[in-house]
Amino acid sequence: MKQLQYFVILLLGWFPPENAFSQSRPADSLFSQLEAHRMAWLKEKLFVHLDENFHLAGEHLWFKIYTVDADHRYLDISKVAYLEILDASGKAIIQTKVELKGGTGSGVVRIPSVPTAFYQVRAYTSWMQNFGEDYFFRKNIRIVNTLVTPDNGSTQEQQKFQLEFFPEGGQLLAGKNTRIAFRGTLQGQGLEFRGYIVNNRNDTIVYFRPLKFGLGRF
Repeated sequence: MKQLQYFVILLLGWFPPENAFSQSRPADSLFSQLEAHRMAWLKEKLFVHLDENFHLAGEHLWFKIYTVDADHRYLDISKVAYLEILDASGKAIIQTKVELKGGTGSGVVRIPSVPTAFYQVRAYTSWMQNFGEDYFFRKNIRIVNTLVTPDNGSTQEQQKFQLEFFPEGGQLLAGKNTRIAFRGTLQGQGLEFRGYIVNNRNDTIVYFRPLKFGLGRF
C-alpha cells in the first residue's frame, strides 16, 4: 500500500504545470501569428451571376453571389453583401442587401422605370471596403424602357446600333413561311437585345433575341 502511495505522489510531483506545453511548443505560437496575419490581409472576391444581361424596365433581375478568396475557394467570413445598380453618373437606381451563408447568397430586385441605357451592377462586402473599390465586383448590363421616349444621348446611341436581316433564299415571299437570320451590333460588336415584329394594329407577330454575339434566327 505504501509503495502505491509513493508511486502516486511521484507521478503528481512529476506532472508538468499547465503552461508547460504552451511554453514548449513555439510552433503553435508561430501558427497563430501566421493565421492572424492572413486574416488581417485576407482579400475577398465577389462574383455575381445574373439571370441575363438585358432587361426591360419593370422586370425582375435574379442574381446569385459567390464569395471566394484569391485561390477561388469559398469564404464564409462576411455574412452580408451589398448589391447596387448604377447609372452612367454613378447614382444608384437600386440598392439591396443579401444574406450570405457558406460563401453564397441570392436575391431578386425589380428594375424601376429608368431611361434606356447601359447600367453597372456593383457588389461588395463591408470587409472589401477596407481595400478600396478596385476590389468590388462590376458588370455592365443593358436596360430598355419601352414606355419612355429616349433622350438625345440615347438617340445617338441607337443610331450606332445596327440590325440586319437575312431571309433564307435571299428574299421574302408573301404567303410563305420563311426562316430569317439576323445580326445586331453596336459599334461593330455583337449585342444582347430583344426584338419584336408587329403588324399595323401593333400586335406582336414574332419575338426574337440573339443566341450569341448578336446572331440569331426566327
